Amino acid sequence: MENQQAVLTRKVYSKGQILLSAIIGGPLVAGYLISQNYKTFGETEVSKKSLLVTVVSTIVFLIMITALPESMTRNIPNLTFALIPVGVISWFVQTHQAKHIDEYLQKGYRKSAILPVLGKSVLSLLIVIILVAILAFIQILISPGPSY
Repeated sequence: MENQQAVLTRKVYSKGQILLSAIIGGPLVAGYLISQNYKTFGETEVSKKSLLVTVVSTIVFLIMITALPESMTRNIPNLTFALIPVGVISWFVQTHQAKHIDEYLQKGYRKSAILPVLGKSVLSLLIVIILVAILAFIQILISPGPSY
């Protein structure tokens, strides 16, 4: 009984919370929440791998966005670049975690509160802004200056 009580204190992040975190804070925080769900599901190795994939794919995505020439991105709305990771995360959660999330909630696990999700999302947004600024600065440093 005591062991079951300890297990039920773990919280599950819902599909909506993960999607909201992706919209506000980007793929880093959504990947973190997905990883935490895997931990709750007892899949520690998958949790570690999903976190690694999240960090690497986020960095690659940010490098790609900052490396695209302005002539290519001029006609693409900025919102498109934000929606790509949200779409991928939505698909992933629906395909790989939705069933587990629903099962765990039916078993009596509690859904995480929204305030910590929002806090993590804002922190992730700040991290992404800093990463983009650093990448843009590096790009300015390595790109050739105007030729006169």
